[in-house]
Amino acid sequence: MSTNHTPVVFTHRGWFGICPVYLAGLDTDEPLIESAGLIFDPLLWISEAAYWLAVLTMRVVKPGRTLPWPVKVGEPLALPRFRWVPQ
Repeated sequence: MSTNHTPVVFTHRGWFGICPVYLAGLDTDEPLIESAGLIFDPLLWISEAAYWLAVLTMRVVKPGRTLPWPVKVGEPLALPRFRWVPQ
C-alpha cells in the first residue's frame, strides 16, 4: 500500500444528505465520512454539491450565517469496517 494512505476504522453508519455513509472518528474535531460503497459515490457528489450551493446562496442572502453539515449519525456498525483512505 502506498505511503500516502492511512488505515481507518469506520464505526458508524449514517447519512450525508441523500447518501448513505460510513463514519469514523466521531469523537474528534474532524470526523471522516465516506460513501457506503462505490455505487453511492454519485449520491455523495450530489449531496456535497447541493450543500455548497446552499452555502453560496446563504452568503448572498444572509452574509455571515453558516450552515451546519447535513450529516445524520445512525447506529454503530455490528462489525467495524477497515479501509485505507488517502491522506
